[in-house]
Amino acid sequence: MLIFFFLLYSEINAQVLNGGFIIKDNNNYYTPELDFFHFKNDSNIILERWTDIGTIYGIGKYSIKKNKLVIVFDSTPDSVKNFLTSSYKIIEEKFVSKDLKYDLNIIDEEMNGLETAFVSFQGNKSKSKYFSDEKGKVRIKVSHSELPISLTISYIGYETITLDLKDSLSKRINICLKNPPSDFFNFGEKLEFRIKDIHRDSFYIMSEYENVWLQYIKKY
Repeated sequence: MLIFFFLLYSEINAQVLNGGFIIKDNNNYYTPELDFFHFKNDSNIILERWTDIGTIYGIGKYSIKKNKLVIVFDSTPDSVKNFLTSSYKIIEEKFVSKDLKYDLNIIDEEMNGLETAFVSFQGNKSKSKYFSDEKGKVRIKVSHSELPISLTISYIGYETITLDLKDSLSKRINICLKNPPSDFFNFGEKLEFRIKDIHRDSFYIMSEYENVWLQYIKKY
């Protein structure tokens, strides 16, 4: 009896997902559309659909019942655009008496480093240019006399972001660049997927094009 209730409890909780899920690389199956599911709290979801002609975005509600994932979009283009804005997060700050150091980690939405991202530095006395390495990292070392400093980060096909730095603190900064959308899911539009083997870090979805189960794994 206890085993029965434990299994029932696990099954119920498995129907609630959280985080970003993308198709596993080794599925060895081509599909003309790739979906990136961003499951949020309170049954909210953001869906990115990558196609040959661009990316389609939508925000809505999801439910999982009887091996079926249902998404109903309630977003407008403006609300989706707010989500798509490139962003940054300061990971660490510390005061230094000598030169300032800025360690940038430039990534995409899948947390992959963006190689050769372009960084434009504009200081009080000089300006210069940098490119990220194969892991998306850039280190900039400048004197305090360059304050205030403006850093503009760009990458082909992604939205550009500008950081204005004014204090005498060295920083480690994560910078997430995002793709501008080519289209949006319509308000009230509904998508349905067959889903199985739901776990905290993975699940399977039936391809819309062939009778093939595709595994999705958690990216964040």
